[in-house]
Amino acid sequence: MGMPGLAAYSACKGFVLTLSKSTAREMRAARQPVDILAVVPGDVESQSNAVALTPGAPSSRRFAQAIMDRAPRAVRLGRLEMTPWWLHAVQIGLLEALPEWLSQKLILQSFAEKKAITTALAARKTQ
Repeated sequence: MGMPGLAAYSACKGFVLTLSKSTAREMRAARQPVDILAVVPGDVESQSNAVALTPGAPSSRRFAQAIMDRAPRAVRLGRLEMTPWWLHAVQIGLLEALPEWLSQKLILQSFAEKKAITTALAARKTQ
């Protein structure tokens, strides 16, 4: 799903997901014993993403642990992608189930809030 103001970032994420799934299918077709699993994240608290977080967003450490805990099972089940944080999976499912206009409205509101908070914090630092 594309994100407003982050077209290049969104495109890169889409590319990585598609490349991972395509390469996994090529490896299977060639009967190569290579497992490729794309991780689909949502909002994760990190040094570069620490304001206006989605409620329930995990820390980067907790998210990494969720990946390590769930990846082996996803690979055993033959999955090509996984969303290791349960709340991210719910959020993605809900956004995909909503009409496009409503999901876009919610995404735009979320990004506007995050941008306003980030701008206000930056202004305080320069004062």
